[in-house]
Amino acid sequence: MINKLEFTRIYPLQLGVFALIMVLFPKAIALGFLLFLITLVIGGIQKEISFQFNAISLLFISLYFLYAFYASYTRNSELAFSYLENKLSFLILPMLFALVPKKQINYYWTINGFVFAALVLSLQNFVSAVICYTDSGAINCFFSSAFSYKHHPTYAAVYFLMAMILLLYGWRKKLDGYSLKIILIPFVLLMISYFLCLSLAGILYIFIVIAVSLFYLIYVKWGKIVALLTLILMPVAIYSLFMSIPQIEGEISSASHYVEEYVNDPENFVRDREYPMSGSEVRIVMWTAAYNVFKMYPLGVGTGNVDAALNYELRKLGQPELTQHNYNPHNQFLQTGIEIGWFGVGILLSILSLAIYWAAKYRNWILLFISTSLFFNALVESMLQRQSGIVFYTFALCLLANVVRQEMIKKRQNKI
Repeated sequence: MINKLEFTRIYPLQLGVFALIMVLFPKAIALGFLLFLITLVIGGIQKEISFQFNAISLLFISLYFLYAFYASYTRNSELAFSYLENKLSFLILPMLFALVPKKQINYYWTINGFVFAALVLSLQNFVSAVICYTDSGAINCFFSSAFSYKHHPTYAAVYFLMAMILLLYGWRKKLDGYSLKIILIPFVLLMISYFLCLSLAGILYIFIVIAVSLFYLIYVKWGKIVALLTLILMPVAIYSLFMSIPQIEGEISSASHYVEEYVNDPENFVRDREYPMSGSEVRIVMWTAAYNVFKMYPLGVGTGNVDAALNYELRKLGQPELTQHNYNPHNQFLQTGIEIGWFGVGILLSILSLAIYWAAKYRNWILLFISTSLFFNALVESMLQRQSGIVFYTFALCLLANVVRQEMIKKRQNKI
């Protein structure tokens, strides 16, 4: 029989296993949910857990029920049901995380589980790329979706970034096995994998993080004048670095050209695009179509109706070829707005705002990275439409909301 003391060890361990399944075996995620539930049943039998919701969990549940409500007037019930099934994590994970361990939890094994999973994913990508290159001789095997074959490159980049942050966290907190000598090689491997994913949003995000961090450190050490000079010179340095890397330089140059062309004449830009298009062209066309639909239906078109509404608008814009691919809007805020209206956008923004506020107030830098990465990536990808994003962000935000709650309780107790 498992004694009460051991539950505090089992709980973070099963979270680490959940993270491992989520990253390496996404199709088996149901097993992760089952193990989570079994662990909570053990905790419940031994009276080691209490039922307590936090605000972020409640907002996720509200978001799910809003999708369910909007499914009631869908024109595509099969697709709407599929969407509700995919988004069940918005409901299940907050409910599971509402069963909170009564004792303080050490999440060492949770961190280990996620870092190990990201490292294995990185190695799998490299092995696959080498095999691809051996067979074809194509250098492109080491970039973008050819490199990240298991997850969309943007999601894989998020996993690699979070693993790097957890390595640094473990080093700063002096956790066992996280000395600088030990984490250096895994960190470099993850960093290389991150850039090989060629997620433009991910690359921009990490350089913004580096720039902000350097600015803060310089400000603290050398004062306002040096920090101001750094603020002026840093964008030039980052731009020069980007332009020195051919793959990134190509992405930035083409994106800048398309944006300039679009701003000069939006209507002609969209109408004159010929298929096949580059990723940047597709995004601009889809953003335009999505914005037009959202403007026409500010309360949403209903769960499962987004594809039909976008396809109708694309035909009006003179882009019937794109309707064959059922592209999403490539922007989570537009995606949510089209489907479930301003109410849904409001809930999504509330989740992000609250997470960022808690992260800043309680100096939880992991929560800050996760919430800001979701916000930034959501501007150019529908991050909560794939299981890779739905499960990860719900899991991470609900877990860290509970960690912040522990910090709140600790501060209150210290004041007494």
